[in-house]
Amino acid sequence: WAAMRDVRFTFLQRFATEDRVVDDSIVTFEIARAGYWPWPVDAKIEMRLVHIFEMRDGKISRELVFDMGRPVR
Repeated sequence: WAAMRDVRFTFLQRFATEDRVVDDSIVTFEIARAGYWPWPVDAKIEMRLVHIFEMRDGKISRELVFDMGRPVR
């Protein structure tokens, strides 16, 4: 989080079953620190972020993350 500022989430869809939890959102932020992201400091980014958690016995057994970011300037 230290490499980002002005972070905002727009939640598109969240749902859960006994075996799976899915969180789909769009995140916007500005790059605050060089070295972590492939974009320059101060770039404004919009990113589709999808987390899929596989559940076993009420606990997360696996996490899959898909992120697709792009500059918006």
